[in-house]
Amino acid sequence: MNPGSNLFVTGIHPRLEERDVEELFAKHGAVEKCNIMRDPHTRDSRGFGFVKMVTGEEADAAKDALQGEVIEGRTLSIEKARRAKPRTPTPGKYFGPPKRGMDTSTCLGITLYVMLNNIQTTAHRCADRTEATATT
Repeated sequence: MNPGSNLFVTGIHPRLEERDVEELFAKHGAVEKCNIMRDPHTRDSRGFGFVKMVTGEEADAAKDALQGEVIEGRTLSIEKARRAKPRTPTPGKYFGPPKRGMDTSTCLGITLYVMLNNIQTTAHRCADRTEATATT
């Protein structure tokens, strides 16, 4: 459960690093953790992140003080985060656009390999269930 100390922050300029955002929020209370969300391939900032303050009171003070502040030409918007922890990643392989330096034939080969592996795994599970049902 979120005790109210985790803040969702949007409007973070791409040049800002975690330490910059942490310093900004530290003026209003102790910062436990700061994460800026990044593109998984380019590692570029996505312009939003989370700042976890030590207490809910410090989070409220930082939110009130920094809401609407313009930092590096971007206006900060701050809300209490809705979840206490991030979602777990989805299982499986990423089928999005190819990574840099990887041609489409390589991506197609990887995709086919993963699909065949999934089909074989499913077939083995079905066979195992059939055997288990037959023996009981």
